[in-house]
Amino acid sequence: MTTATTTKDLSAYHRLVGNLFQWPQSAQEWEQYKLSPEQLQHFEEYGYVSNIRLLDESQVDGLREELQ
Repeated sequence: MTTATTTKDLSAYHRLVGNLFQWPQSAQEWEQYKLSPEQLQHFEEYGYVSNIRLLDESQVDGLREELQ
């Protein structure tokens, strides 16, 4: 017995497709993502910036639940 699964091609969506992430609604909310002058300098010199937190704990937990 086989079970068919339907997979959506998410490349066709150009917006958030779930509720795990919230799009910032104001300039003030975007400020938290602004790189510091030191980070910008490092990027300009080396082409990358490290140690930037992308997900909070609840987002990590949500993704882990989906994978199980």
